[in-house]
Amino acid sequence: MSRLTLNSNAVTIEACQGLATFQDAGRPGHAHLAISRSGAFDRQSHALANRLVGNNDQAATIELLRGIMELSFAAATVIAITGAPVDIRMGSTAISMNEPIMVAPRTTVVVRTVNLAMRTYVSVRGGYDATSVMGSRSYDELSKLGPSPIKSGDVYGLSDAGAFDVPHMSIAHPGVSISDEVTLKVHKGPRWDWIHDAHKLVTTPFLVTSEVNRVGVRLSGHAFDWPTHERLASEAIAHGSIQVPVSGVPLIFGPDHPTTAGYPVIAVVDQADLDVVAQVAPGTSVRFRMAS
Repeated sequence: MSRLTLNSNAVTIEACQGLATFQDAGRPGHAHLAISRSGAFDRQSHALANRLVGNNDQAATIELLRGIMELSFAAATVIAITGAPVDIRMGSTAISMNEPIMVAPRTTVVVRTVNLAMRTYVSVRGGYDATSVMGSRSYDELSKLGPSPIKSGDVYGLSDAGAFDVPHMSIAHPGVSISDEVTLKVHKGPRWDWIHDAHKLVTTPFLVTSEVNRVGVRLSGHAFDWPTHERLASEAIAHGSIQVPVSGVPLIFGPDHPTTAGYPVIAVVDQADLDVVAQVAPGTSVRFRMAS
């Protein structure tokens, strides 16, 4: 965080409720150091937010989890807000998602979560000048690497470096679909045959519990027949791995997952559905089906 004068190109976080962190494309290549890639949980929404303001995907966005945020911009700029649906106000004016928003100097924008929304992304032209750690501005919830979670009163510089032309109109995008039931495509994991009743992963529904964060999404439902007389050495974990702990009830690992674990990985969520996992709220019904 940098402290700047009022007339500089900066944003002040006037209020922040809920977990808000900076996220970019992550820090790949450090698994041998037990550091996962991290980065935006909903990658498509992050990329769209940056594209709408003329940034590349590596620019940091704010990932807001079910919260309220008030941002005051000292100078004129362009922002975009994507991801889970939110109410956006600039003064008394309601603002649309998924399109460039022209912000006048000394203007406050209020973002407020609605309904079952989970993760929303706020981009600004040029990106936020947050601290970079190991080549990324992403905050890793497991390792605590990266700039600290955003709080009320923080002030961040803004940069126009590396920005492209801002689109003249909204980019056609359906937005994030919020539903109380989702189906995720999966591939068999390395320990599919190790779990006696693995087939039930794709024949029974599960529920998302309240234990949801960037590390993983814990489910409730069928408890798999875990062969407790056997033990595994630690094996590699990837974003989207579905692990079966001793309790038998699976969890889906998110972008801040550990790099190794000693429990069997029964399946892995298809890359195309990882962004869906980012937006499942507690109480959501989850079904799995084999990817073709």
